[in-house]
Amino acid sequence: MNRREFFKSSILSMTAYSVPAAAPFLPWMKAFAQPLAGEPRFFIFVSMPGGADVTLGLDPWTGNSFGYAGTRPAESDMFIEYSDGEVVRPDGTGIYLGPAAAPLAPYAKRMTVFNGIVVSPSETGHTSAGYYMASGSSNPSQAEIAVELGHSLRRGAFGVLSSYGARLGNRRLPVTSISQLLNIRNLISNGFDFSGAGGERGRAQDELVANQQELQNFAASLEGASNGYDLDSSARAIAMTFKFGLSYQASVFASANLDSHVQHKGVHLQSQKAAFESVARLLKVLSETEFRDRSLLDCTTVMVTSEFSRTPNLVGTDGKDHNPRTNSAVVIGRGFETGKTIGASTLVGRARSQDPQKLPIHVGAAIRNETLAPAASADEVANKQAFYLRPDSIAKTILEISGVPKEKMTQIPASVPSLAFALK
Repeated sequence: MNRREFFKSSILSMTAYSVPAAAPFLPWMKAFAQPLAGEPRFFIFVSMPGGADVTLGLDPWTGNSFGYAGTRPAESDMFIEYSDGEVVRPDGTGIYLGPAAAPLAPYAKRMTVFNGIVVSPSETGHTSAGYYMASGSSNPSQAEIAVELGHSLRRGAFGVLSSYGARLGNRRLPVTSISQLLNIRNLISNGFDFSGAGGERGRAQDELVANQQELQNFAASLEGASNGYDLDSSARAIAMTFKFGLSYQASVFASANLDSHVQHKGVHLQSQKAAFESVARLLKVLSETEFRDRSLLDCTTVMVTSEFSRTPNLVGTDGKDHNPRTNSAVVIGRGFETGKTIGASTLVGRARSQDPQKLPIHVGAAIRNETLAPAASADEVANKQAFYLRPDSIAKTILEISGVPKEKMTQIPASVPSLAFALK
């Protein structure tokens, strides 16, 4: 029997595997997989598609922000639908959470917030901006962070878990649909489709063939899980796939209706809050899943972001348009447990705006090279004493913290500053 025949027959034999009535509780069972060599490092990229208004979430108005110390901006400059008292200030941290991001408060000491991320000085659209945030590169031939980690560290037969199809760029790596995993019996019957794997297909199949008992236990752990494309459905599958060593990285959506060009007030806040609530539930699953002598969250880095922010003022039919001049991201878990906020944004009101239509501008502020504190003026950037925070710095920092050797970071220029020094 050749490898392919053995692989197929081994997978098909799993259809007879019986699952006890207590299957819904199996995610909390101890894994049968052999201990992994070295320190485990897992990564999840969570996209909140549509363009999140950061002033409602990770970069809120606090009564002393956006360059308006002690003064609330005029509504024509920035529409703010909450009071300073509604901003959550988790004890012992330098993090401020607007009402939409309040569900993350229990994890504040285990995360780092990045504000004032400059995606682009002008409109580029959802796809380009989203790709830049996910990969750290505006070049479509470059892979997103989750794929780059899988490619560089080469661990896990399932490659990258995805709810929507990972951006492979020029990398070749297995991509496994989370929806298929949740329909595990169908997947077993029809075999695994390692889309995008290229030369990695044989390695991935060999790993599964060599670990049949672990694969059977994994199948049992997913019985009874709900099927769907949302983050709540994906959380259990991700946790179990990580726990059994079948994958080390995932790229998923937190379902949201954030592209609020019309009727922004109230609607966007609720949609963004619902997305952050699903992220909080994912973190809860990871923190409650035992892995070795700790929780899975202790070994996992989770990045949550949207493709860009939204304009500060209401436009048209009371909506907010795209604003790639600033953005925010939060990175939670392994390597980023600082309770810090890095970066800041500023508001240029109509009176000072250089926009041709005199529209207010919400834009990322430059930060100093060594302290990452906001720069006093643009002169510091000109003198190379400060820089604007961009997605490539965050991507480079995650790759570095995750153990990717510098010689393998080929998709991000060496000149791009890493922020790892600030996470010590």
